Amino acid sequence: MAYKKPFNPHAPRKKTGGRKLGTKNRATVEKEMRAEIALMERTGVKLAKDRLSEVMNYFGALVDYYAPMFDGATGKLLNKTGDMRKLREAADMVTRAGSVLIAYQSPRLTAVGVGLMGEPTAPIAATQQPRRVRISIDIFGSTGELADHSGQGDVRLDDVPLLVNGNEQR
Repeated sequence: MAYKKPFNPHAPRKKTGGRKLGTKNRATVEKEMRAEIALMERTGVKLAKDRLSEVMNYFGALVDYYAPMFDGATGKLLNKTGDMRKLREAADMVTRAGSVLIAYQSPRLTAVGVGLMGEPTAPIAATQQPRRVRISIDIFGSTGELADHSGQGDVRLDDVPLLVNGNEQR
């Protein structure tokens, strides 16, 4: 008969899941990234968005330099440098840098749907208690993934002016 060790609840157990040994948690990674950015800002190292902004502004100045001018007296377009190839190259670089940089400078707006959960009811009589509803809001990112979910329960229907008898607007 084989000898079996008694169970010891204080003995270290074998890992069965979760974070791998030595992997930092999200809070630690975020703190390190914030500290790294702060160090870069203190030492004068520029972030990628700052470099992209400089590149876009540099090529934007070249576009202004090579762009044809409108002569108000004659009503004609004057090409002061005569180099349309350089104008196109500079405009292409402004477009490339700007399309990457826009994610850092402008928020991306997406549609949000708002509606009542459950069956719509008839209008509430003045003597009745106001109807209470639960509102759930799902916000989706540009690729269709769920970016945020928020909900609030026990809301008076009168406090939600856009909702009447379901999803109709007043």
